[in-house]
Amino acid sequence: MHKQIIKNILYNGFSFVTNLIITLLLTPYLVNNLGVIAYGFIPLAMIFTAYIGIITESFTISINRNLTKAFQSGNFLDANKIFNTALFTVLALIMFLLLSLSYPIINLNTIIDIPIGLNQKIKILFCFFIFSFLLSLITAVFSVSMYALNRIDLIQINSILRNIVKTVSLVLFFKFDDADVIYMGYSVLIASFASLIYSVVQFNKLTPELFIKLSFFNRSKVINLLNMGGWLLINQIGFVLFMKVDLLIVNKLISPENSGLYAIALQFSDVLRVFAGIISGVLGPAVIILYSQCKILEMNNLTKLFVRFLSLTISIPIIVICVYSKEILFYWMGSDYISLSPLIWLLTLPLVINLGVQPLFSIQVAMNKIKVPAILNLTFGLIGVLLSIFLIKNTTLGYYAVALSSILMLTLKNAFATPLYTAFIMNEKGHDYLFIHVKTVIFTALSMFFLEIFKSIYYVDTLISLILSLLFSFVMLTMLSFVFYSQSDKNKFIKLIKEKYDN
Repeated sequence: MHKQIIKNILYNGFSFVTNLIITLLLTPYLVNNLGVIAYGFIPLAMIFTAYIGIITESFTISINRNLTKAFQSGNFLDANKIFNTALFTVLALIMFLLLSLSYPIINLNTIIDIPIGLNQKIKILFCFFIFSFLLSLITAVFSVSMYALNRIDLIQINSILRNIVKTVSLVLFFKFDDADVIYMGYSVLIASFASLIYSVVQFNKLTPELFIKLSFFNRSKVINLLNMGGWLLINQIGFVLFMKVDLLIVNKLISPENSGLYAIALQFSDVLRVFAGIISGVLGPAVIILYSQCKILEMNNLTKLFVRFLSLTISIPIIVICVYSKEILFYWMGSDYISLSPLIWLLTLPLVINLGVQPLFSIQVAMNKIKVPAILNLTFGLIGVLLSIFLIKNTTLGYYAVALSSILMLTLKNAFATPLYTAFIMNEKGHDYLFIHVKTVIFTALSMFFLEIFKSIYYVDTLISLILSLLFSFVMLTMLSFVFYSQSDKNKFIKLIKEKYDN
């Protein structure tokens, strides 16, 4: 299994690089062709589907857990029942969503603030994003075979395929016709079709034991899946309050233009979240497999290793982005957007704490201990939303009020509540997890100090000098991070790499 973990990490890294390049190229391309106001509605459309996704994401996690356990026990009859129950439940859910979403789309301008000239186009954009999302629900069900067999590398290949198809389609639409925000919807839908086809092909290849048969639909399985999914649903609602409401608040309470600017600043934290997600996502199936095999100590040690690795690794790009935010904005978006630098600092720097704890969620899911995290997520998320609204109405902070509120609540939760609760359910000492935060903060402070000294010596005045500075910074901070790993951690990494090549 360790061999597959390394392979999964490599493919996840490649997926992240691909996603990063596309994001860096696509954001200024869209802003320049559509304008900052029209561009701002693209992430808003993605957020709209995320609201629907709080229902389906929780269900998908529950499917992954139960199907993985069935496969590991060799119970293919039960696996078929889980798969078919999930598939036909999702198809029924899609029919329900198609009917129920017609009203909010028709009255979309009452939900978000849309300029008169863009009203019809934005409605069409949202329709295509919703159709794309509904296709992704079916894709997710067929992808469970890759997850259950720990083939995260194949899942990431699918992610790369989807991003490339979306980008190529969009560029072709813009090339052979006038740039229009609707074409983003077309491109996303085409990419979703390609992703679905890939998932079905891999499903048939990896799990010939599974097949579609209505008679395998089992009502008791629906109850079993929804039992765990209920608390996951509450957890996802909390996640949406933390991550997906800020743009809507800025759009509705400030202005669409400020929403577009806020969306640009969010691109950095979004990419970093993707990176953290694909690293911690490698751990998910491995933890469930170890838990199903009653290898609790190995599961705990592997998770701790991932938390330490992710905390230090993700801190490197966070620090570099913050320190060079003005220079990056100048050469990426243009001089008009340098003023977004403080907002990038506020949205990005606290992620050194918030992203490192993501692997801990794998333990909570594997052990089905998600009630408390769900309540905490919902509570802190709701407080963050209320605080955002209060600060916007009673201060002159503008969109900084939204960023400050959400980041403050998220950091308090992830700095203390998340690690302490995980330690509690694992019968571990809480300070073991908290000490990882301390090491990360010290590493961050030292790294920022060294980079500021380097910036004062090596002045960035061209794009080439910026690229060289970024490369040097990454190398220097990577070398510095080695100091913060224990000898035991280094030995474990060497062992994982040796197992990959020995096999």
